[in-house]
Amino acid sequence: MTIADDLGEQERLTEVYGRLRLKLLDLSKKNRMLNYNLGSRSRRHLQIVDEVMDEIYKKLAGDDATVRIEPLDEPEDVPPEEKTEEFIGALEHAKVSNLEYLTKLEALESAGRDDELPLAKLERELRDHIRSEFGLPPRPKKAEINRADLARQAGIDPNFELGPVKTKPSHSDGALQTLKFPDELDRIMGKIVADAKLAEQEMGISTLFQTNPSFLA
Repeated sequence: MTIADDLGEQERLTEVYGRLRLKLLDLSKKNRMLNYNLGSRSRRHLQIVDEVMDEIYKKLAGDDATVRIEPLDEPEDVPPEEKTEEFIGALEHAKVSNLEYLTKLEALESAGRDDELPLAKLERELRDHIRSEFGLPPRPKKAEINRADLARQAGIDPNFELGPVKTKPSHSDGALQTLKFPDELDRIMGKIVADAKLAEQEMGISTLFQTNPSFLA
């Protein structure tokens, strides 16, 4: 076989192997490596804000590849309009006179469920009732809160397009900022860790540096 024949055979084999590799690749929308939907309600990913890409790489690829995933602090539980003397007075009066509230409170106590969470939920219902009596608008639900404005108030840039250079100390600390509230972050991190464990069990592939959600809280 001549050198020319040998080169021709190499080119042919290269072309054949190239076609075979393409057949092995999933180029459809099912391939999440190529097509990924960053839905705001997804529990399979986290979008980072107010960070610098090069600094993120240093945090993840450094000798100590442990980072904290920071939640967005929720707004105060008690809105300003519920801190007025008039509202507080109406609330205290309702706690001893509102029959629906007293009946539900008695039921909780009888069932031994008068702990912090149920009591807080019951009081929130009473506060909402008073808001209605005062002609105040309904208290915004978590889904209705403008997270971008809340982040800006906390000095956090809510833009998902990460900046090119660090401009403040938090860009080089050991944390990555998100726009998720604490309870949402816990659920998402739990799902990511569970998916990583499943991938390791089924395919022997570890998709996390450390499958322990506590270091990400």
